Amino acid sequence: MAKIHIVQFVMFLTAFLFTACPITWESPYSGETYSVYYYGNNHTGGELPMDTKTYRKGNTVTIREPGNLVREGYEFIGWRWNIWDAWYTLYQPNETVTVDSGDIMFYAVWRFTGELFEYSLKGDNVTIIRYTGPALESTLLEIPDKIQDKSVVHIGDEAFMNTEALSIVLPKDLETIGVNSFSHNYLTSVDIPDKVKTIGAFAFLENMLYQANLGEELEIIGAYAFAANQMTHLNIPNSVTIIEPGAFYQNAVDFIHIGSNVEIKSGSALGIYGTSFREYYESQNRQAGLYTYVLATKTWTLKQSENPIP
Repeated sequence: MAKIHIVQFVMFLTAFLFTACPITWESPYSGETYSVYYYGNNHTGGELPMDTKTYRKGNTVTIREPGNLVREGYEFIGWRWNIWDAWYTLYQPNETVTVDSGDIMFYAVWRFTGELFEYSLKGDNVTIIRYTGPALESTLLEIPDKIQDKSVVHIGDEAFMNTEALSIVLPKDLETIGVNSFSHNYLTSVDIPDKVKTIGAFAFLENMLYQANLGEELEIIGAYAFAANQMTHLNIPNSVTIIEPGAFYQNAVDFIHIGSNVEIKSGSALGIYGTSFREYYESQNRQAGLYTYVLATKTWTLKQSENPIP
C-alpha cells in the first residue's frame, strides 16, 4: 500500500508542477532568426535606414527608402544585396525580397555626377581615352551612348584598366574595345553590344567574370581578351571568324556553343580544356553546334544545335 501512495503522490506532484510552472519549449527546427542591415557605402551625410524586425527563412522584406542619406558628388540609384553579388542586381526602395538563410545586407549604390572621361572627337565619333573619375568599386558605371550628341564608338587602350570597376554598361553603338581597356578589375558579367567588331588583346584580363554575352556582329576576339576569369559556358556568335591565342586562357570552359569555320589560333584560346577542344573541333570539320566537355573521359562531344547556352 505504501508503494501505491508514493506513486500517487509523485504523479500528483508532477501534474501540479507542470500546471503551476509551464515549460516553454521551442523546437530546434523552427528556424533561425535573421536581421536586415543597411550600409551607406562611403556616404557623407544623413542617417542610415533601420529595420528593427527579425525575420525567418521564407519571410518577405520590404526594402527601405534611403531617406536623407547622401554622398557628396554622387546620386543614389538603389541598393545592392551583398556587395559581391555576381549578377549586380539593383534593388529599388519598396521592392520586396525573400529571406533565405542569413542576415541581409543592403549596400547603397551611387552614381558619380562629375566629369568621368577624357575623350576625343573625330567626325561624328567619340573615343573614350581615359577614365578620370573616382575608384569604381561598388559603383555602377554607365558609359553614355553619346557625348556632345556624337556616338561613342571606341574604348581606347587601357581606358578603364585598374579602376576597381565592378559593373559597367557599354554604349550601344560601340564598335571596338581596345587593348587592356578593362583589365585588372572586379567585373562579374559584361554585355558586349551587337555592333562591336573587335575586342582587343587583354581587354578583360583578370576580372571576376562568370558571364560574357558577346554581340551578334563580333568578328575577332583578341589574345588573352578574357583570360584569368571564371567562365565555364561560352556562346561564340556565328559572326566570329578568329579567336586569338589565349583568348579565354585559365577559364574552366566545358560548354561551348560555336559557329562553323572559326579559326582558333592556339590550344589555349578556349580555356584549360582548349587544346582538346581545338583538336576535336578540327576533327569535326569545324562544325557549328554545342560542344560539351566530359570530365570523366576527358573528351568533347558535339550536339548540332542552333540554340545558344542559356
